[in-house]
Amino acid sequence: MPRTAAAVGCRVPVIVNLNPPTVAHLDDWLARVRPATWDGIHYGFTNWMGVVSADPDAHARYVIAAKLAPGPNLEENWGFSELYDRAYADATTSFHQTLLAMAAGATGFNVYTGVSTSSWSDSLDAAHAPPYPDCAPIAADGTATEKAPVVKALAAFFARHGAEFLECAPVTGGAFGLYPPYAGTGACGAALRSYHDRMRAAGMDYALLDLQHVTAERLAAHATLTVPAGPAMEERVRELLSGYVAGGGRLVVDGRAQEPLPEPAIRVVRGRADAYLRVHPSKKVGYVTVLAHSDNDEPIEVELGDATLEVVTCRGGAALIRLVEGKLDDHLVKGRNAFLGSAVRAAVSLGGRSSETDEPADLFWM
Repeated sequence: MPRTAAAVGCRVPVIVNLNPPTVAHLDDWLARVRPATWDGIHYGFTNWMGVVSADPDAHARYVIAAKLAPGPNLEENWGFSELYDRAYADATTSFHQTLLAMAAGATGFNVYTGVSTSSWSDSLDAAHAPPYPDCAPIAADGTATEKAPVVKALAAFFARHGAEFLECAPVTGGAFGLYPPYAGTGACGAALRSYHDRMRAAGMDYALLDLQHVTAERLAAHATLTVPAGPAMEERVRELLSGYVAGGGRLVVDGRAQEPLPEPAIRVVRGRADAYLRVHPSKKVGYVTVLAHSDNDEPIEVELGDATLEVVTCRGGAALIRLVEGKLDDHLVKGRNAFLGSAVRAAVSLGGRSSETDEPADLFWM
């Protein structure tokens, strides 16, 4: 890619839009997709892998793509259900996945596509009927659909808090060290996927680091580093890992081993859901993302230190909550998912403060 950019003499920022890995070819993807080596090329990724609230494989692939390098989610599916999956007929599916990408490391998101068009003739596509796409937030006749208020609420939230959100650091329970030469021999992907599953089962977020390019300072920020087993590593990487251990870091070789985990800073104690926490380095501000699984039918309780956060969201729903000095501030909570036949009075409560809709509906408080 750098050679291609140089050949065309491009003088504007160049960004790539990459599909996430497949489960079967995770090693191939990790060996090939190396943002740290792309001088002047910016990383971006897309969606198109399945409904993450219902499919653990899709969830893992999505998180790995978002964590690999800072970059935007350039194609979050907000409009295609007939061509892709009927779950996308409802905004909840896209809302959930947009929040997951941001929690996992994306620097922004694109609503793809925001507006339908009926100008989709047989010369372009004779296999599918217009409009294209079939269920965008703005219909082909220019009217707003039920998805439009959801997109508007997301856009307003990040317009107000997006810079601060990106300044916040994810609270993690460890890091996984990628060694691309091992991925080239098929010895990295299975270890990473196993590590991902263990960390999510423990309710913990994690960092994904390229050992051939990571700095000693960035490694030292993580108390535990898990690396895949292999025959040998280059001298620079061996010295880097030796220094990490000498500085007090705990190195776990082979991601399939069972390493002891620290107590999570955020833990789901009731309901089937995932939760992510980001904390600002200098302000008393944090962001909690709660992502309900498609089969969850109960209120979700999340331990935050000594406090308990309760979220009521629909099946496959999600919530994004800003905390200021440990107290509720702006929040978005999805309350309706027509595709799954789920409608609740969306609610959030923490430390004696609460917010709730009067009837089954979304809760967008700002």
